[in-house]
Amino acid sequence: MRLGAAAACALLPCAAAAWLYAAPPVAPRPACSRCHASARRCRIVSQQPLDSEELQALAGMWRCSLDLDDGYRQLTCHLDVSGKLTSSDEDLPAWNANWEASKASDEGGQLAVWLRLGALQLQGSGERTGGLRCSLFTGTVLEGDEEPVCVGSFEMELALPAVDQAALPALEARHTARLNAKPAPPPRFVRASFIGMWRLLLSLDTAADEAAPCAFLTLNLQQAGGYRAGNFESEESPRLGGTWGVYDRPPEGSAVTGSVLQDRGTHVWLSVKRERCETTLRGLGGLPVQESFSLWGRPALEGFQAELAARTDGGGTSDRIDGVCYFGSSSDREYVVCGTFSLTRLESQPADAP
Repeated sequence: MRLGAAAACALLPCAAAAWLYAAPPVAPRPACSRCHASARRCRIVSQQPLDSEELQALAGMWRCSLDLDDGYRQLTCHLDVSGKLTSSDEDLPAWNANWEASKASDEGGQLAVWLRLGALQLQGSGERTGGLRCSLFTGTVLEGDEEPVCVGSFEMELALPAVDQAALPALEARHTARLNAKPAPPPRFVRASFIGMWRLLLSLDTAADEAAPCAFLTLNLQQAGGYRAGNFESEESPRLGGTWGVYDRPPEGSAVTGSVLQDRGTHVWLSVKRERCETTLRGLGGLPVQESFSLWGRPALEGFQAELAARTDGGGTSDRIDGVCYFGSSSDREYVVCGTFSLTRLESQPADAP
């Protein structure tokens, strides 16, 4: 028996019926090869904002030349330190005009700039000519928010700075004083430097066996983020297993947390997972525990040179990690410290280690 289209739709879920009568998809407008822009790239400058003195050096009147697909436009923009933008274009609403700037890289004087001019977004870069000031930006003009496309290019030149040339040295001196007053960054360590064989000394405090001796295990931290721990010299020795990684405090407003994907961090964490451990009557891996637990430690600094290396952008290394063991989750502060541990790097690695 054949059914009509309306009867067939009655037997289908609502979503399927809507798809059956939906209009054919419209091919998206191809993006310009000059930018290959995406919605995520439009606001990358907000990740590394400039200091207030650096923004003051960029504030002022700028001459903007837009070379668009539908013609050439020239206008004047006033960039305020607060991020507000005022344009000579009378049709541009004030609520839909703002700007941001940042360092394009940690080293060098290259800056990135982003401007909102109504439906248009200007995204470009420039080089500091000396000190804090950059007088020329060039880049691409994008249109749209969800799927922005390139509609031209732009060039903007500083015409009348808010801080004149005579007051610029004092502004740079205040910026230098601000940088010198900042505390030193915490020591960070490269995750890849911890891969390999370690000697684990584990001391757990449990109610079931308060006089439990310390456990000496060999631990193999793997590149993929897992590990195996046990006495590799004995085939009958039960093994521990789980995941590991490094933790670094995320930037403000970021949703990133400690994971095996972070390449540098201030602390090292290990999660002992019950499903990855060999269990005995005594507990997980021969330890007097019956549930999963975690280890949280800080790498030790072996000297002044090691501390300097750990405080640089490249990160440092360490041959010893000391910390605590705990049950529960540290993310919601519902945890109980149950012991201590110490990790020491092994100079020679067993040939039969997994």
